[in-house]
Amino acid sequence: MQDFDFDISKYRLRIIELKKYTQNMNVLIVEDYLDLLRSLSKIFTTLFSSVEVAVNGAEALEIYKQKKANKESFDIVFSDIVMPMLNGVELAKEIKAIDKNQSIIIFSAHQEVSFLLDFVNIGVERFVSKPISLDELFEELIITCKRVYEEKSLGNIVVIAKDIVYIRKERELYIDNKKVSLTHQERLIFECLITNMNIAVSKSQILEYLWQEKVDLDEVNLRKIFYRLRKKLDGVELKNIYSLGYKLVKNI
Repeated sequence: MQDFDFDISKYRLRIIELKKYTQNMNVLIVEDYLDLLRSLSKIFTTLFSSVEVAVNGAEALEIYKQKKANKESFDIVFSDIVMPMLNGVELAKEIKAIDKNQSIIIFSAHQEVSFLLDFVNIGVERFVSKPISLDELFEELIITCKRVYEEKSLGNIVVIAKDIVYIRKERELYIDNKKVSLTHQERLIFECLITNMNIAVSKSQILEYLWQEKVDLDEVNLRKIFYRLRKKLDGVELKNIYSLGYKLVKNI
């Protein structure tokens, strides 16, 4: 079991940065190791508007269903994998059946890697490894909470041009009501440009965004992907800004 001692004051600047996104968010923590659950709850209480906890998957599912019955929701669910009554994979599957867009972060120990493909197939792609490092935890929180915040504040449907829309939650682009197939890297680049609509985004900013999403790319491959992306997106105004980077232009 993890001995989760920490000095939260060391992370003051990260907490300040995170609270720009998290102060109105509600989260659920599912963890059967009580010392870790208490530690996580203590950290998350400084960040989120509401923190609810469960000690097994079955209890978590009941809390989740009750939240939905009250026409409320959790912005993020954090869950362990190996738990009594209902494990993390089973819980995630039940939650995704209720809300396929629910953001879920899984706490995964090294010996639990066999479960990861199951999670990806369900639609869960965010993980924090155990033993939990606060540096890794805060890094993951910044990525996920910023995305959830943008979906809520900027709207789910982004209209780029006539008959061209991007749906944030589903992470899908439609041109003339037809879904455009994007690779993972293409989608991440496009999302970075959407977040900065009508603003030139430097190559280094895009590469940093990709790195935060655990995609390691260099400028040469970025140019190749951007070239393919422009060919795919007929009607979308993607500009190459000489010596700087790229810009997505809203044309409506």
